[in-house]
Amino acid sequence: MVVSKTIAHSVRVTAAVLCVAAGRSDAAILTVDDDLVDLPTADFMDIQSAVNAAGSGDEVHVYPGLYTAVGDQVVDVLGKSIVLRGVMGAEQTIVDGEGSRRCLISVTGAAAATQIEDLTFRRGAAETAAGIWIASTSPTFRRCIIEDCEATTSGGGIVLNGSSTTFMQCVITGNRAGGVGGGVCASYADAMMQDCVITANTGAGGGGGVWADSSSLILIDCDVTENMTDIGGGGIRISGPFAKPRFERCSFSNNVADGPYSGGGGVYSYECAPEFIDCVMAGNDVGSATGSGGGVLCWNSQAVLTGCEITDNDVTHRGGGLWAYDCDPALTGCTLANNTASLGGGLACTDHADPTLHMCEVSGNHADSGGGVWCIQFSRPHLIACLVRDNTADIEGGGIFASTNGCSPAASNTSFCNNLPTHIDGWPWQDLGGNCFIDTCVDVNGDGLPDACQCLSDFNGDEHVGIDDMLQLLAAWGCTACPIEDLNGDGIVGIDDLLSIMANWGECG
Repeated sequence: MVVSKTIAHSVRVTAAVLCVAAGRSDAAILTVDDDLVDLPTADFMDIQSAVNAAGSGDEVHVYPGLYTAVGDQVVDVLGKSIVLRGVMGAEQTIVDGEGSRRCLISVTGAAAATQIEDLTFRRGAAETAAGIWIASTSPTFRRCIIEDCEATTSGGGIVLNGSSTTFMQCVITGNRAGGVGGGVCASYADAMMQDCVITANTGAGGGGGVWADSSSLILIDCDVTENMTDIGGGGIRISGPFAKPRFERCSFSNNVADGPYSGGGGVYSYECAPEFIDCVMAGNDVGSATGSGGGVLCWNSQAVLTGCEITDNDVTHRGGGLWAYDCDPALTGCTLANNTASLGGGLACTDHADPTLHMCEVSGNHADSGGGVWCIQFSRPHLIACLVRDNTADIEGGGIFASTNGCSPAASNTSFCNNLPTHIDGWPWQDLGGNCFIDTCVDVNGDGLPDACQCLSDFNGDEHVGIDDMLQLLAAWGCTACPIEDLNGDGIVGIDDLLSIMANWGECG
């Protein structure tokens, strides 16, 4: 009976190979089962044999099991435009490098249509690209796990070189590199990652989670968490003068850069032009005594941040939330809150850094100097229509501190409230008009701005209290849940609010 099964299996394999060699017009499905338990009629017992036999457009279906090999890698997709799929999911279908070889390579031919799905690649080992090596090819990975791989130099989990690769719903975790890119190392590559998790990776030389140089990297809805490096970019390090990486709705949280002169606990950006949209940089840490940029380190980079939250980050030296060094980052609608540092709890600016903050909130940050913002060496942070509140400093400048002559922060239409010991201190600053300085941050109408810094009777914002504002108040008469029209905050819109409208009639000032 055993001999009969073996002969039958050999016939099926031979038929599959001959069918591919004959050049079928229709795509084939080749099946793989390592022990013929889940699929006794499988065509192959190892993945590489199925790939060798597959033709363009074929699908290789891999059944649950532990797949390994001898040689330098477990699987080489040979530049073929095929689908390689774990039919029962990544958790049950393991490509194991056994700590002795790389898991998968794709370095031959264009392979634009190569798709790799629902597989786990683990325990890969190599000098570089221990888990997966992609070069000059364009595969797509879906729902894959790359874990516990270790490279002597770079790319513990993945190396992308001169390639265009897509990752969808993948997890890259627990990988290590003695050099750069614990999770991912990209060089002159285009890569798009969506709904991916990059966590608990270590890259000793930089980029604990991701290291990308001169690469067009796009991350959408990704979590980069709990990664570590000894140098720069606990979560991610990006660089390259022509690189314009983009990040949308991503979280860079609880990453660590912890070594001499380390920086960028969450994000380290050097000589590139990254864009961050609705991202979160939270709970990152830089442990070195000279480390800077807890949430973001921006060095000679033209970074653009829109709608981002940079919160609860911590550094020993400069820029708990963001350190801008010789660069002009632009922040719009961002929040820098509850960050800590020795200099510049929320934001530190050095060496001709001219960041612009538009409609941002800088709140609850703490430092020895410059609780909210600190600047030195001809840096000129400019705040436009911002809120600077509840920041504290142990020595000087709760809100803003200008450390040296030539450093001239500027503010326009910005509200400062409850910053201790002072709102602005140090060398002269530029008052560009429309600024408000008060001791408390009372906000009865709940619009996020101190009431004392607003003309509350100007409901429609035309800088004039008139008939339209009165009609809006009358329409809300008697309302017990209308904080905008309840000007005196007594819980009901009534006569006292009407009198306030009349008392402020005319130009709002």
